[in-house]
Amino acid sequence: MKKRYRNPPLIEAVCEVHFDLPAPLTREQIAVMEPVWQPSLPNVRINEEKGLEVTVGLDGVQTKEQPTGYRLVARAADNSKIAQLSGYFLAVNQLKPYSGWTGGFRAHIEERLKEVQAHLPIERVKQINLRYIDRLDFPEAPLTWSEWFGFALPVPSTIPSTGGNLQFHYEQNLPDGLVLALHLVSVPPAGEGGTSAVMDCTIFWRGIASLDECPALLDRVHEPHPQIFNDFLTSRSWELFGAYEV
Repeated sequence: MKKRYRNPPLIEAVCEVHFDLPAPLTREQIAVMEPVWQPSLPNVRINEEKGLEVTVGLDGVQTKEQPTGYRLVARAADNSKIAQLSGYFLAVNQLKPYSGWTGGFRAHIEERLKEVQAHLPIERVKQINLRYIDRLDFPEAPLTWSEWFGFALPVPSTIPSTGGNLQFHYEQNLPDGLVLALHLVSVPPAGEGGTSAVMDCTIFWRGIASLDECPALLDRVHEPHPQIFNDFLTSRSWELFGAYEV
């Protein structure tokens, strides 16, 4: 049985596919994708990306903007889907409404990858990141953390474990060569008498693989996500977000 949610707290899901290239894609190469994406993602533009060069000398600190490349950004008419192509990677974003991994997001990523493969000289990838960002709004303040989250706060018994603000970062190696980066941070509540936090979870795969191997790798970086989310919360939170089993 798998757990699903009628009111998923998702803000955004993002998948990044980093290419194994000897040099970044040029502006002209990136622009090739503009007419390809425009029919399904009509709001298209190319942005010049810049970095900040900082020099410290006798005259003080000097800063100078330096061009670092270009990025094609294509958005759906309702802004729910975004595709981005820069010199070294493809990013695919899904905002609300989120129809699920097999319900649309995975297909959206694969479609963009196939289009890139068909039009650009890209053969291999070296990293895939899959990130889920959820805003958790709880109808309680101060919040008894252990009633909503499946963990206890790492504080001694002399410090109250109800209420307060939380900022948490954790990284860990997972089986099959995957890496987890997990962030949980308190944010201003959605309404009076409530408590809110943002959970930001990314699974990384790193290695060398062909584009044809990407579908299987996408499933690998997705597989841990549902269980991590479910185990991070208690049954009270499951009920809040409308959990059901399929």
